[in-house]
Amino acid sequence: MTRLILKASICHKSQLPPKKVYHWPYEKYTYNALTMWLDIFTEKKFDENSMIIQLDGNIDNGKCEFGRKLADELGMKFFEPIDLEREYINEDGYDLRALNPLLPERVRYCDLEMFHENPSRHSAIHMQMFMFKHRLYQYIKALQHLFNTGQGVILPRSAFTERVFVEAAHNLGWLPMGYLRSDGVQFYDWKHFYLNVRNLALADICLFPKLTIYLETPVDTCMARIKASSDPMIANSKALIPEYLENIERAYEDIVLPKQETNGIVFRVDHPRDKSREEILDVVQDLEKLDFTYDMKDMRFETWDPDFMYFWHSYMRRRFTSYRALRAMRYLNQKDFDIAGLGDSLNQELISLRAYLIMANVGIKYGYKRDLPWYHKYKNLSSISGFLKSMHLGKRLDDCVFAGHDNPW
Repeated sequence: MTRLILKASICHKSQLPPKKVYHWPYEKYTYNALTMWLDIFTEKKFDENSMIIQLDGNIDNGKCEFGRKLADELGMKFFEPIDLEREYINEDGYDLRALNPLLPERVRYCDLEMFHENPSRHSAIHMQMFMFKHRLYQYIKALQHLFNTGQGVILPRSAFTERVFVEAAHNLGWLPMGYLRSDGVQFYDWKHFYLNVRNLALADICLFPKLTIYLETPVDTCMARIKASSDPMIANSKALIPEYLENIERAYEDIVLPKQETNGIVFRVDHPRDKSREEILDVVQDLEKLDFTYDMKDMRFETWDPDFMYFWHSYMRRRFTSYRALRAMRYLNQKDFDIAGLGDSLNQELISLRAYLIMANVGIKYGYKRDLPWYHKYKNLSSISGFLKSMHLGKRLDDCVFAGHDNPW
């Protein structure tokens, strides 16, 4: 089997050797033990810039503009920021947020507009999990692109650094906090639930970004851009306040960036304003001086070591190009019975209520299958109060109607 040897540095796209290689259509076809024989030359696709770079910094500091320019100079692909609209609009075009007036606050479909109106609302915790899920899937898509084309990828923030928002919101008291109930049951912070899900999912990914570029922008500059935004939702946001941005910056410095330094290189760029092409080329020259060679005495780049990747063709590339790449998503359904804001409430009953309303309002119009056992049990209920009374609220959460099913969150 051919061994894959990764290069030790980054270079400008003009210095890359010309190559014409076949690109497996990974977006259309899977890559498994059978189809791998149609494209087994993974090594020939890679060059010095075949890596994943995550671009980080505070809110509204010009990451996307910087990333697009840098990707153009390095010959990499830039992934646009995630779009949460995919979470709320189903494949038939129905907007699930239309059900919000019928739902209690804690299980509503919270989008960015609702978050900016009231960042401490309970349903914002579900939006935060949606964002992590989409960033996790985007990172998997970046690995698919890297392995099948050899082209490097630049991500504007990733699932590895998305933690800063949870840390900032937790410090400001926007997330449910843990407490000891009168009957002696301990409920933990929602942040602990998020960190548990996050750590399990990212450990399953295994391949960490080799380079993190952190754009250092003063909080005052970010706030000025926010207030000058043409979008009234951003300009008048009750979430984008100086305290929130300061906590994000502190989370980067104290938690996220030190962690990234153990798995790769953190490169800091002073970014008080958008950079010109000449300034981007200066950044490229500085990046060319970085050394990405794996050293056995250094833990960085260990998962990208050619010896670790001995079965590159038969395992790693197939893993991230087939359905198995999504196996990290299974960690999003962790049990939450002892988490404040989730397990300490009528959470399971309210989940069932939301599922019932989706079936009653969406299923009729779009012809969804009605083979779920609870649908026929509650299809004749005419009110939310009648629904909740029928749920026997004194029952244990383990005995709820949704027990044994995957948590939709």
